[in-house]
Formats: sequence, C-alpha cells, structure tokens
Amino acid sequence: MFTKDLSLEAGDVMDRRTALQHSLLGGLALAGAGLVSSLPTAAAAAESDKVRLIVTGNNADGKSYIVKDELVPRGVIWSHTAEMTMGPGAPTDPKTILPTSMPALDPTPGGARCLYTSFPQSKKQKGEPIDRTLGKDGFHRTFTIDYTFILGGEVTMFLDIGQTDVKAGDVVIQRNTAHAWHNYSATPTSLVALLVRV
Repeated sequence: MFTKDLSLEAGDVMDRRTALQHSLLGGLALAGAGLVSSLPTAAAAAESDKVRLIVTGNNADGKSYIVKDELVPRGVIWSHTAEMTMGPGAPTDPKTILPTSMPALDPTPGGARCLYTSFPQSKKQKGEPIDRTLGKDGFHRTFTIDYTFILGGEVTMFLDIGQTDVKAGDVVIQRNTAHAWHNYSATPTSLVALLVRV
C-alpha cells in the first residue's frame, strides 16, 4: 500500500490531499456534533482572554492526581524542557518516570505522536464505579507528556485520585499519569493529543 502511495503522480497526490482535507473537516463536524455551537463566538472570544488548563501529575506514592485546574491567559500556557522533563509540577512530585502500560502507543525515544480521536458514549453509566487499575476500564499510562486539546463535546477524565469534566476549549496536560476518559453524553467527544516521549 505504501509503495503504491509513494508512486502516485502529482495530480493524484493533489486529489488525495484535497479528499483528505474534506474528510478531516467532515470528520470534525460529525465526530464533534454540536462542535460549532459549543465554540465561543468571535465576540465572546474577544471578551475572554483565558483558557482552562488542567495539569496532572504523580504524587509521592505514584498515584495520578490533578496538580492544577485553572483559567490561564492565552499564549504560552505550559512547557517542558530537557532539563525539566516533566515540566513544572507540585514541589513534592517525584521526578522519576513511571512505567508505561501501553508501549504500542508510546512514540520512540526522542519522538512524538499526534492523535486525533473521538470517544463514543461510554458503556458505563455516570456514577457507576470505575476500576482505576491499569488495563481496566480504559485506565492507561504512557512514557509521555500529552498535550490534549478538547475539540468538541465533553468527557470525564479519571485519575487515580479524583476526576473532572472537560469540554470543548479545555486543554489537559497529562504528565506520565494513569488516566481514563469516559463520555457520558450521547454526543461523541473529539480531541487531539500530542504525545511527546520523555
């Protein structure tokens, strides 16, 4: 399949590129049904210069929790460096990287992976207990810092300790933390996640 794609003529590449763009735009509209109405209007966006930022971390016992959940000014809202691999967290957070539970999802060392995905309605009912064991009820952890942008709908993010509802426009920074996503609405939730290997 890849050999065939590489040997396409220039006209074919443009046709496929155009088709892919239409497909992605259509996918956004379908996967995030109600996406347009859930995004702020130009006037509302001009009035609000802040975005909701949720940052997760691991405590001294290796349990994931919410380090920060606040409205922050637009611009550079979070970063990590080679010297501070996990980025800024709570002063008591360990600096060690915890093992992955999904090696197939991890980028190679020094690499990154960008995922566009959609969550259908959860098989669990809201309020029903969630098994927060790795490998159960969607709980997983990767060797990555995940920059997650909620595009449409809403979804509940579960951690070892606590949970929170996130919606279109929110940004979640997962810092090598065990977590799961459950959508309790009838509308699919769409998001983009950039996984950066640490």
